[in-house]
Parts: sequence; C-alpha cells; structure tokens
Amino acid sequence: MKDHLTVSGYGDLFKRNKEKPTGAGAETIEKIDNWLSKQERACGAVLNRLGYNAREQVKNKETVTEMFSELEKRFKPKGSAVFQELDRRYNSLTLDQCSGVMNFAERLREAQSELLQLDETCKIGRPQFINKFLTGLGP
Repeated sequence: MKDHLTVSGYGDLFKRNKEKPTGAGAETIEKIDNWLSKQERACGAVLNRLGYNAREQVKNKETVTEMFSELEKRFKPKGSAVFQELDRRYNSLTLDQCSGVMNFAERLREAQSELLQLDETCKIGRPQFINKFLTGLGP
C-alpha cells in the first residue's frame, strides 16, 4: 500500500512532509491547507483498500502515518509468524504453481532471499536449494 501511495504522489507524507507545517503567515496557512488536503486523499486511498476490522482500527486517525502505525500494531506479523509464513511458501513452492521453469527458479530465489533478509542464520545451503529445485520440478 505504501508503494501505491508513493506512486500516486503521497510518499512524501511518510518522510519529509510527515509533520504538519507550522507558522502563522499566509504562505504557511496555504501549506497547511495543502498538507491537510493531501492527508485526506491519502487516508481515503488507504481506507478504500481496508476491510471492516481494519477500518474500525483506524477510523479516528487523522494522518496516513498514524493509520499505518496502528495497522502495523495489529496486523503486521511478528517474530516466528513471519518465519513460518516464509518457510511455508518456500517449502510448498512447485513448478505447477509457476508459469515456467524460469519463473519457478526466480520465485525460489526470491523465497530464499526473503528468508535470508529475515535473519542471516536462515541461509539455505546450495545442496538443499538445488534439491528443492529438482524435487519442485515434479515427477
């Protein structure tokens, strides 16, 4: 979702325009209006993609960063849940789920990379990787 917001021109609300502009001049008031308008559009885009429970979780949040912070508290997997999901995807991946051998190999490499990004002790040895590739090709 953050990628979608960034492509749509709202990525700055996570970084350089995260905080509401301050000041008292006419120029600052215009900046505040623009910032609030941009926040409303970004929050609307996020709400548009959420289910009922997630919407209820963020209904009182006024900025997109507050929304994401609240959503991550409740819905972002933590610790062993992330490992279990990545491990399950890696181990269940087979050629019949892919568009071809090259796609299968690429998805295996992606799964291997995701496990490694989680923790460097999750490194899959070359022999195990080759064995997974060969068994994933099927009979």
